[in-house]
Amino acid sequence: MRPLTALLLLALPSLLACTAPRRQAFDPAGYAPFAVPGSSAIEGRGRVQDDSGSWHDIAGREVILGPVTPYAEEWWQRVVLGDEDLGPPDPRLAPYLRTVIADADGGFRFAGLPAGDYFLTCDVTWTSAGLEGRFVMHGAWLHERVSVRPDTTVRIDIGP
Repeated sequence: MRPLTALLLLALPSLLACTAPRRQAFDPAGYAPFAVPGSSAIEGRGRVQDDSGSWHDIAGREVILGPVTPYAEEWWQRVVLGDEDLGPPDPRLAPYLRTVIADADGGFRFAGLPAGDYFLTCDVTWTSAGLEGRFVMHGAWLHERVSVRPDTTVRIDIGP
């Protein structure tokens, strides 16, 4: 797990643009249920299909899992779904983010999770041939909201 990397990944777009004020303050009490080990898991695969019909998976990419709280819900609604810039997240968030590197097939697994709701995010990039033999870089953010109950494994495929 590399929470600092995850925190920077989430903050990078915010560092490059003007930021809007947050409406929700970070509340450590909202994260407390996620600070203990649990008996659940989330596993799956991430991939995206381009305009030509080719598939691109998240092999080797960092997949980030974070608990749903009012603070995170604001981020989800305004940044992920609304494309706003809220600036860097509160540094106290870092210990609650989990990260894994997707395997060669774009698969991932988070184990030992407490039951609850989570946001799952990852990016995927690929190149294609452009004009005059130049390569063009493409990318997409993959994201899902996932709920897990105690002693269960949720299987999910993420894509745009």
